[in-house]
Formats: sequence, C-alpha cells, structure tokens
Amino acid sequence: MAAPAAWAVPIAIALSACGGAPAAVAPAPQLDGPAAQLERAKKQIAARAFGDAQRLIDQARIKAGTDWASLNQVSYVQATLFSYRGDFARAADTLLARFEPIAARTDDPEEFYLHNHLIMLRAVQGDWAGAIVECDAMTRAGERGTFIVPERDRMTQVRLKDYWHRAYLLRAWAATLTSGRTVALAYAERARADYRDLATRVGGFTDSIAVLDAFFAVHAGDRAAALAAARRVDLAGDDDVEDLYFVYMAFAFGGDQPAADDVARRMASVGYVSHANAVYLTYVERDRKGAAPTPLHPH
Repeated sequence: MAAPAAWAVPIAIALSACGGAPAAVAPAPQLDGPAAQLERAKKQIAARAFGDAQRLIDQARIKAGTDWASLNQVSYVQATLFSYRGDFARAADTLLARFEPIAARTDDPEEFYLHNHLIMLRAVQGDWAGAIVECDAMTRAGERGTFIVPERDRMTQVRLKDYWHRAYLLRAWAATLTSGRTVALAYAERARADYRDLATRVGGFTDSIAVLDAFFAVHAGDRAAALAAARRVDLAGDDDVEDLYFVYMAFAFGGDQPAADDVARRMASVGYVSHANAVYLTYVERDRKGAAPTPLHPH
C-alpha cells in the first residue's frame, strides 16, 4: 500500500468533482512548460542519466516561477532524483522545504502525500521513530483536509493508510528495542488488527492483508506462515513495490529464493519513477548483502 507513483499531477487528474460529476481531465502539459520538462527528467532518472535529469529539473524550476502546483512538482521530482542517487536525507530535506506552503492548503492532498513519502524516506535511513512521527503527521493532515478522494470517503482512506503504515512501522521498530519491546509489539498488533477489520469491511484489500500477515510472520520467525501469506498475494495483479518488497522478504526468509528472485525482477520492471521504487529496490540490495537498515533487518 505504497504512496502514489507521483505527487501533484496524478492527484489532480484523479480527484473528481462532487455530485457525481465526471472526473476533471488535466490539460496536456505545454511542450516547453515545467510539467513537460519534469516528465522528461523522470525518463532520464529511469535511465539513470542523473546529470541530464538535474538539468531538466533546473529548467523546470525556472519555468515554474511562483506557481504553487508547479513548484510542488519540481520539489517532488528533485527529491526523487536524490532518492535514486541514494541520498535519502537530502530527498527528505527537499520535500520538507515545501512544507509550509503545502500545509497552508487543506483543500489539496499535497501535505497528506508529502508525509506519506517522508515515512519511506525516514524508514530507509533506519529512523523508525521518525517514520512513525510522519505517519501521525500524515493522518493529522488527512483529518484536517477537505480534499476529495475518488476511491472512497476521505477519512476511510486516511485510516486505511494510517493503520497500514503504523502496523509495519511499529513492528519493525519493536525489533530494534530491548526496553519497551512488549508494549511496542502490542501497539503493532493493534494497528494490524485495525487495518484488517477496516480493510475487510471496505473490501478489495485481500492482498494487502496477506502482505501484512507475511511481514508479521517474518518478524515472528515463522517461515511456514511467511510463505503461506506470501502465496496468498495475487502477484500478477499487484505492481505496488511496497507490497512486492514485503512478499519478496517473506519468500526469501521462508527459503523460496527462486520465488523471491522473481518478485525482485518484477519490482525492477515496474515502470514508474518514484521514491517507493528507489527505497524498496535499495532494501532488496541491502537484504542480499545482509545489510541494515531494512524492514527485514531493522537495525
């Protein structure tokens, strides 16, 4: 249940008007406008032509001027470039530099998704407590917000995201603790149960429930349960790299390395450019080396 692949433009396309009106269609970007420059920059990031990507981002920043939405897009793509370069601290700082102007707008989901990205960027640096703080901030932004979520009621979406992230973050954080571990585990299990209950009522989240089950089974040291949960996930229909990484982790821990390798290849083939791709492919690389921090090796 990772964050959306991009930040501002897809959100604007996805949000629909009230009263059953059709979803607004975003205008095509000007061929020389900031949005078009940023799309070209993302292609260069995907090709790992980072110098060319930076030049396009710099051009887009100039063209953006003082436009709020365009500056948000520039910030996102700049931070994404830092993530692909492995500089996750600088990626987080880049997003936070836009926090005040973004937080001033409750009618737009930008702040909600900003904190969603920061959850990943804190976790990949081993700052599990910081990631939990960002989860809280994401939830508060969703509660304050007046923006429309096209899939369902806004607060239902906010709670689904909150419970999901809180469950695995608390479970990973608990693995790093000596004092207070029992309490942290209880909090993690409560968040997991809350997610399962709400996701079951809403419907359509069987894969996400299985993914969390796989994650918790790995940390419980139960190889059979980890494999069983991983095999419940419909991998053919899931291109969420966060889901895929947790499944990869369960297969690898459970001893089915060929299946884990297949999932890793699937992750690498996902076409969109995002923080999630950079973070979770970094986790795969670290896990293969037995390095930390990752959700498998939190410390």
